[in-house]
Amino acid sequence: MRTTVPGIVLPVAALALVATGCTTGAGDAADKGQTASEVCGGFAKDPGVASALEALAVPGSDASKDLVTAYATGRLATSSDLHAALYFTCRMPAPAHAIVLDAELERADENEADHPGIRDEQITLANAAARQVAAELGCGETGLVGGVPAKARP
Repeated sequence: MRTTVPGIVLPVAALALVATGCTTGAGDAADKGQTASEVCGGFAKDPGVASALEALAVPGSDASKDLVTAYATGRLATSSDLHAALYFTCRMPAPAHAIVLDAELERADENEADHPGIRDEQITLANAAARQVAAELGCGETGLVGGVPAKARP
């Protein structure tokens, strides 16, 4: 596995630029009780777009547990057999707004030997890289945990 900090920072920076347009700095949409059609300037007013937006985040069905494992770190953290993704808030010193950053890890070879702990190992690496990037940027209120993130649900 050859995941490097520069390999993580570029996607993080790109997501940060996109995410700043949807961030008010006063908490996320769930804190305010907004519907999917109301967030980010109402871009999801179309019923099809709103339902697609509502379907994102942590998958809720029992069948999805075989596909992805959710973890309690950052805003959203998931890991599958080949990919881990972790989104976290970065609140910069005032007067800057909070932004959402993304750290991802993708296995280069899907034929690598799988083992039961691969999802935990992948999210642990993504979390450690995210914590390092957050520290270098001076982020506050990241929600990132130290060490190995716990599973968000059994």
